[in-house]
Amino acid sequence: MSSDARTPSADDITVTKSDGWFVAKDAQSSVVSQGKTKADALENLADALRLHERPVPADSDDDHEPSDAPWLD
Repeated sequence: MSSDARTPSADDITVTKSDGWFVAKDAQSSVVSQGKTKADALENLADALRLHERPVPADSDDDHEPSDAPWLD
């Protein structure tokens, strides 16, 4: 992880339970993850935040088709 990566504080993270799953959300980045236990949800959120903060390589392929997913509008 880069040296400028932030470490979320307890105030930034909310954990709720929905349909038998624990859902963890980072309020600052809006990254969300889930798990069968609260610990799993928090661990999965930490992984998701690391991926979210990973920079896109400069040589990435920019010739991709735009998404037509309605939730990205």
